[in-house]
Amino acid sequence: MGATDGLDRGSAPDDPHAVERALLHAQRLESLGRLASGVAHDFNNVLTIVGGYAEMLRDDPSLDPGLEPMVDAILQATRRGGQITKQLLVLSRRSAPMPELVEVDEFVRTEARLLARIIGDHLDLQLRLGCPGQLVHLDPGHLSQIVLNLAVNARDAMPVEGTLRIATQHQGDSVAITVADDGLGIAPEIAERIFQPFFTTKGQGHGTGLGLATVKTLVELSGGRISVVSSPGEGSTFTVELPIARAADRPDGGEPEPPVPGGDETIMVVEDELDLLSFVRQHLQALGYRVIATLHPHDALRIASTDVDIDLVVADIALPSMDGRTLVEALRFDRPELRALYVSGFTGTELDGAVDTGSRSFLAKPFSPAALAHRIRELLDA
Repeated sequence: MGATDGLDRGSAPDDPHAVERALLHAQRLESLGRLASGVAHDFNNVLTIVGGYAEMLRDDPSLDPGLEPMVDAILQATRRGGQITKQLLVLSRRSAPMPELVEVDEFVRTEARLLARIIGDHLDLQLRLGCPGQLVHLDPGHLSQIVLNLAVNARDAMPVEGTLRIATQHQGDSVAITVADDGLGIAPEIAERIFQPFFTTKGQGHGTGLGLATVKTLVELSGGRISVVSSPGEGSTFTVELPIARAADRPDGGEPEPPVPGGDETIMVVEDELDLLSFVRQHLQALGYRVIATLHPHDALRIASTDVDIDLVVADIALPSMDGRTLVEALRFDRPELRALYVSGFTGTELDGAVDTGSRSFLAKPFSPAALAHRIRELLDA
């Protein structure tokens, strides 16, 4: 997996088969990525159901106050589950970029829990966080892969024992994240090549040389830069500099959360996960909408062939026998003005060409009841 590609410090072997092995490794990654994407899709469905009902319970005025901490714990667990599925997609390289505001110190602190299990008991992991409250605007999955790749790279440089130090520091209009080890170090003759694709000093069957190349690409996509300071036998320090979020990227402070909007329009929901379909139907009915709920796209077409009014359709992209985009196109044959909201537990390459994941007509799972309600109202009022 790309996230475990590291760089053993030393001299690079003359291996004419390196590219061939890297391509075979990439093919295995592709197969693993498809499996991971399918698992993430199903898991996102489950998280939407659990988190959705938990939010409905939290907002129920009849809820026993003594149960509120339990409901909050459920919501916190579902949010953590959503982060895990994002990490799964990132590590399998199936994730589309989804920038958001990230609080750097808190992110590194959370990521350290995962790193502690990956680097092994023979290493001492130390954190020195010096940027409380500082925000960057990027895909958190990309930042996760950057930190993870650098940490694994450092682990490989310390096969027996050592200390892995991760620090954050405010530097002008940037935040610097440093990942340092006291391992083997990098020989000067190869220091300029370590970020090149397929360059590796690992032996056969260990890595592809894509780890640091991937890190450099993700850092630059995030608007930052990466540098390294190292000497043989004295360890290495990688520094990632990321721009602090602009004012335009930050939410307006002090603004109260808007109320969840409802309406009296008719919404058709097509979702092949029964429990998720039931949750969406109950939520929208509670907001005043008339809801037509169906598991199969052919049933949706049959219902639409009658005189029933439909103002908007919520359709999963991955439906049996017909994808959501094809279904909407068929429904629009007689209803050209029909509005549509596509939802999916897939967020990466499986959606390429199916729908614009950056548009307001797409909502990624897991989504909250409030997010669904706001997006539907936005489309109906457009």
